[in-house]
Amino acid sequence: MATASDDHIDSLYLKTTDRASDQLTAVEESADDNDIVCMVCGQSVSTNSPVDDVGNHSSTTTKSKTAPELQKHLLTTHKVVIADIDAIGEDIAKYCRYWRQKLAAVDSDEWIHFCATITTNSGPNDVSPPETYYMIGGSAQQFPEDTALRERLKAQRLTRVLEQWERERNDTSFSRQCLFCRKVFTENRENLFRHLSDDHNFHVGSADNIVFSAELLDVLEAKVSRLQCLYCERTFRSWAILKEHMRKKGHKMVDPDNRRYDKYYLINYLSPERDWRAVKREVDVDVGADGGDDGDDDEAVDEWNDWSAPGDEDRDQRCICLFCELSAPVDRLKRHLMSAHGFDMDVTVLSMKDFYARIKCVNYIRRAVHQNRCHKCGEQCADRSALAVHLEFSGHAGQAPDACEYDSPDYYFPTFENDNLLHFLEDMDADGGERVAADNDVQEVGATESPLN
Repeated sequence: MATASDDHIDSLYLKTTDRASDQLTAVEESADDNDIVCMVCGQSVSTNSPVDDVGNHSSTTTKSKTAPELQKHLLTTHKVVIADIDAIGEDIAKYCRYWRQKLAAVDSDEWIHFCATITTNSGPNDVSPPETYYMIGGSAQQFPEDTALRERLKAQRLTRVLEQWERERNDTSFSRQCLFCRKVFTENRENLFRHLSDDHNFHVGSADNIVFSAELLDVLEAKVSRLQCLYCERTFRSWAILKEHMRKKGHKMVDPDNRRYDKYYLINYLSPERDWRAVKREVDVDVGADGGDDGDDDEAVDEWNDWSAPGDEDRDQRCICLFCELSAPVDRLKRHLMSAHGFDMDVTVLSMKDFYARIKCVNYIRRAVHQNRCHKCGEQCADRSALAVHLEFSGHAGQAPDACEYDSPDYYFPTFENDNLLHFLEDMDADGGERVAADNDVQEVGATESPLN
């Protein structure tokens, strides 16, 4: 039950959010994004902009390199620490300028209104003089201004990234040669990423999960031109040896632990706890899993087309049921959803005129079922079997979730890394699909698709 104290905190948070928003707007209009200064003394802690993998000077790389230098300077010079500085990311310059204005306007004795403090050497037996350290950030209730600032920066960053993602998704002027063969792909980036996965078995992710794709392809192309493995980054003497290494070692992907790739995956901008590294490890691709020889080395060295396993093309056309572990072509799946679960895909999802509403609705149902929670009423069940019983007897399986439940940017992102159903939502009409499948097209699935959380 809410208390008067809770109401006071909520009121303070709202007022602080508005004030932080106004002050941040003023900061944005008055300074250069690349100028990273100490929030206490104003000293510049920016390093020389390093050259990235494609020979360009990267401001994002500069800021990621500067964060440790900033923390070192603040701690050793001013006894100040920024809580969870990595979550601020590329917005560290704006963050520092905001707090520079705040801290410069008050004496250090008043920093306790913005910072948590800890005093060392304060025990009765300590001989050294006491020292007070300050931490900016931390508790949202204790320091709502910092929380409001971080959320504002995060929202602005997400908006910028989604706008960029939308431009790339709708770009019809795309033209690029494959990294591994001479084929050129035009009209849309998705054609190239699908080719890399299907024909070369190179797994970098679905185009719908990637942003700044041209820059990512530049980075990968630069590494390949240097005869550098895209996973372990070892350099080889020849193109043939490099390809043989990547094929036999299973290095047909980028390294999830390489933080230089963080900026290219949408999920990193949504929530820090669900970054792309955790997602990548759950994909049904294991490093070194195909360490043996396939018996056709010459063809593999020439084109890598033999990397795609038999049956992949058929498997890629299958979609996982929303409520159980059946896999089938999309038309067969629609009939299964109706007959087995009472879920009318045409009425519940495909009748939506907005493509993005379809995406969010499906992702919301996926997330709820994965968490053993009813997508309609929100009831939490002990396991998948209990959820199935609840959905059947309540009749909620055939009902759409309330729009207010899934109308959030969080549900732009799939629950499964390879959710093929999402690829059909744009092209399917309520009265049609891709093809009519036979009954034997249905099969049980194991770990074909792995949950993101």
